[in-house]
Amino acid sequence: MRRNSRRSERTEYQGEIIVQWDDPRGGARYATAKCVNIGESGVSLHMHQSIPTGIFVTFRIDRLKLAGRASIRHCAKRGAYFLIGLEFAGGLKYTETAPLSLA
Repeated sequence: MRRNSRRSERTEYQGEIIVQWDDPRGGARYATAKCVNIGESGVSLHMHQSIPTGIFVTFRIDRLKLAGRASIRHCAKRGAYFLIGLEFAGGLKYTETAPLSLA
């Protein structure tokens, strides 16, 4: 059985997230994805394309008024989509009562 190494609990959330990153050639890439869950220090999402682990992305979740930078912690193929884990960067934290944006 796999041990849960998350630093905080996650809450199911099914909203839209917009993600931007630079490809290896320096070109800007954008994608709209679907959130799976969110916690104080990160978010999981389903996306139709992969993003390399370790790189930083900029993201925005309009319904939660949450935006900032995050690092890609994992990216795994799951059927027709990729399950991607983002860890917030730069001191960004999310709580259900008081979201904080650092964009």
